[in-house]
Amino acid sequence: MADVGRLTQQTYIMMARQRRITKLSDKRPERVRIELQPNWNVYQLQPDRKNPDYKLLMAGSESALALQLSQLGWMEKMIDHLLNASDLKFEDWFDVWAAGYPELRYRVNPKLPNLRTNYPSSNVKDSNGETISRWRNEVGSRPAYIEWKPSARKTAKDLGLHRTIEYFPDRSQNKSVVLTGNDKELIRQILQIHYEGGGSSEGMDSTVSTGISYRGAPKVVLYFLERIEDVEKGYRQLEARVGFRLVGKTENPNGTGDLLTKANIRNLAQRIVQNFLQPEQFRLHKGRESVSYRDKRQGLESFVFATSASEGINLYQRICRVMEIEFDNSKVFTSSNQNPTQAFPITPPEVTILGNKIKPPRRRPVGHVYFREAKLFLEMLNEPILLCDYNGHIYRNPD
Repeated sequence: MADVGRLTQQTYIMMARQRRITKLSDKRPERVRIELQPNWNVYQLQPDRKNPDYKLLMAGSESALALQLSQLGWMEKMIDHLLNASDLKFEDWFDVWAAGYPELRYRVNPKLPNLRTNYPSSNVKDSNGETISRWRNEVGSRPAYIEWKPSARKTAKDLGLHRTIEYFPDRSQNKSVVLTGNDKELIRQILQIHYEGGGSSEGMDSTVSTGISYRGAPKVVLYFLERIEDVEKGYRQLEARVGFRLVGKTENPNGTGDLLTKANIRNLAQRIVQNFLQPEQFRLHKGRESVSYRDKRQGLESFVFATSASEGINLYQRICRVMEIEFDNSKVFTSSNQNPTQAFPITPPEVTILGNKIKPPRRRPVGHVYFREAKLFLEMLNEPILLCDYNGHIYRNPD
């Protein structure tokens, strides 16, 4: 903006000198430097009619203005190409990702031979000789999506819109979230859902939806993990994650909303400790019933799998106290299967594939997960802020 300001100031000075320049007695005015010639016009350009506050100043001769407009045109197309073009299209990426990247079979670190992947590309044996199925082995529970289009012959881009999809983290469950953006943005949003919203390597058994539309608002994620001594032989630790937004807050001094301060973060961390670590470490009994709380206006819209509605309600009551909002039982929804024992067996029976006994991944497993830590994610920071954890850490950064 500083360069534009200097250009505008110089332009006004040249225009003020116009009368003096035109009275020069030199018979060959081409000797006058171009910036001193009285042929500069200044125009205010509004590139987007829908955004009247976005304006540009352009100055120069008619030929220079035409050149600038031409440059703006091809720069716009080039930027659009760089943002949207990629050798990897969303459809191609999604197919291999949903299948568990079957071609990327080498998942080891030669420098750390004892570090084993949690997402095996094939059936493997654990230290006890038990078989662990490969990641995304169960086709029926893989992610899926539906693309929303205006008609069969038109695309969203034809109407000046981004691509819009309805994403299902587990196609066997009627839980979805609407995402929009270009190919790269859709990929990023899906990965963010699984990283911050409870993606699991075991049949999505720790799924918690984070379909909150207040993009950019500070996000808090609570993490829960099964104790290692409670883990059933041949399976991984159960986990759960619940996220909510701090609606009306922003860490950006130039953003809209109340500025988030270190004092706000300290108080937030203290409220989490009071509700999830005092007087004892909070425990959630995961199970087969889906319990959700839907209050998008307040920044809380998620679901958990619990053994009962009261178990999930207890969790959401604590979260509402942390958010300092009133718990509303009219925003609680529950759903359950008519035959959960058959639909979600505690220990699925082994199946024999090519002569090998395979233990299928569990769906909606039952077990206790304990509060482990809470993190604050800010859009303008690359790394999350650790608010508190079960080891006694709490955010205390001074102002």
